[in-house]
Amino acid sequence: MTKCARFLFSLLVVCVFASLASAQTDNWIGSTGAWSDPAQWDSGVPIAGDIVNIGTTTANSTDDFSIAISGLVLDNAADALFISDGVSLTVSGTVANQGSISLSSAGSNTYLLASGTVSLSGSGTLNMGSAGPNYITGASGTGTETLASSNTIQGAGNIGAGLMNFNNNGTVIANNPSTNLFIDVSTNFNNSGTLEAITGGNLTIEGAANSFLNYNGTTNTLTGGTYTANGGNIYFPASASGITTLSARVTQEAGGQLMNSTTGTAALANLGSITSTGVLTTTATFAQPGAFSMAGALNLLPKTSFSVGSLAQIVSGTLTGGQWVFDSNFNITGTPAAITTNNATLTLSGGTFHNTSNNTDAMASLTLTKKNLRILNFAKFTTNGSLTNSADMTVAKGCKMTIGGTGTSFTQTGGKITNDGLITGAVNLTGGSFLGAGSITGNFSNGGTKAGALLSVGDSAKAGQMKILGTYTQTANGKLSTAIGGTTVATQYSQLKVTGAATLAGPLAAPLLGTFVPTAGQTFNVLTATSVTGTFSNTTIPINSAEQFSVSYTPTSVVLTVTSLQ
Repeated sequence: MTKCARFLFSLLVVCVFASLASAQTDNWIGSTGAWSDPAQWDSGVPIAGDIVNIGTTTANSTDDFSIAISGLVLDNAADALFISDGVSLTVSGTVANQGSISLSSAGSNTYLLASGTVSLSGSGTLNMGSAGPNYITGASGTGTETLASSNTIQGAGNIGAGLMNFNNNGTVIANNPSTNLFIDVSTNFNNSGTLEAITGGNLTIEGAANSFLNYNGTTNTLTGGTYTANGGNIYFPASASGITTLSARVTQEAGGQLMNSTTGTAALANLGSITSTGVLTTTATFAQPGAFSMAGALNLLPKTSFSVGSLAQIVSGTLTGGQWVFDSNFNITGTPAAITTNNATLTLSGGTFHNTSNNTDAMASLTLTKKNLRILNFAKFTTNGSLTNSADMTVAKGCKMTIGGTGTSFTQTGGKITNDGLITGAVNLTGGSFLGAGSITGNFSNGGTKAGALLSVGDSAKAGQMKILGTYTQTANGKLSTAIGGTTVATQYSQLKVTGAATLAGPLAAPLLGTFVPTAGQTFNVLTATSVTGTFSNTTIPINSAEQFSVSYTPTSVVLTVTSLQ
């Protein structure tokens, strides 16, 4: 059969093609043009069963006739394939897409058809447009085909059309305002990637009963994958209870939500449990008067109303687990809670655990934190009494932590605290490290019963000035570190500024920052106070084989001077 005759025959093939003894590769060699133009190819116009390779650096090709091929490759990010209005492109095997494939319906049904099990691999994009109708579905019409995709599929149209199974390992995005992108499978849809509805677009999951494998209608559990409703909704058929257990990653913001298409209500309205593999980030209003369990991660974005009756993770005053980020309050509407020990990863950045029945902060009772506690975003945190930290803590710039009560203090026994904000109250550093360029309103004691307590002025690997509005006492078990990275105080080299008296013992360190090497005769005023008594245990600090810092004192300061070893 001549090439021309084979081409004419291929025009008659839409959904299936005859098996060939050996598939031939037809390479696109043009730039912008149509598939029906033989000058664009190294072997003439593609025929049924060919493997089509779009591999020139910036190919802009248009499939303007229906054909069935046994493979498709777009090699480069700038390579583009447009499937014309009314055209059906049937593919078996692998579609290796690093560029973009676009279904370009202008009113007629336009198809990308899978024959058998098809892998849509690569980091490319499959665009379904907005005009429609555009379909990605099975070629045989029996519903036995499967598409496994790691691409980004976006736009409006229908994936499956009831005639194909779908495994999503990539991203599916409904991003056309006020339109739908449907996932409508014949037997099963499994999502281990990401589903998104943004900018007013809606993503609707349909198909045979129980075909959405990530949702178990018996246990009302959503598992696996990521679901992002950001300005658009994600609809799927659930039981009347919706999702009561969340073991997947869900984001709801900008008015978008997961919706139960069975009831027309929010799918998470009856949520009672977030498991260890579940993550919920939300702005949607939530009110569940019963018991709630959160063993995974919960991020309450600003201006979010979130209320539960009680929390299973508060046991005998201990917050036992989970990862919490509060830009809004987590409201407890039942019996007021009092959290005395933090054993969770907690970020307070505008919200807290709030008891609505008596209008109190459940965190105010905190006396011990064993896991990470971060105070961010200009937040204020106040305790009723003393607080001890043995884990990692952050008081960010612009934030304030107040230790309430009389004769109380903040004690660091291990771990690390970084204070770039304001701590109001006395500080006892008995173990671990205290870093930052913030302020302390109260007396500061550095050194416990055994060596190891470190006060490092400035953030990690950065210079800064730390202010103590009180006295500073360092025992033999304490250590002070002031980093040197230049000659400008506070921005290039660190300084501890004490408004009261400084009483010194133990070692002083002065690590160099970056590539800075000081020169002989340079001086660095690393500590100031109204009075300085005592001395550090070391009189010099090595710099390199030729220089050292010599430690000297004035009545109100500690000065490092670069001296030569020769």
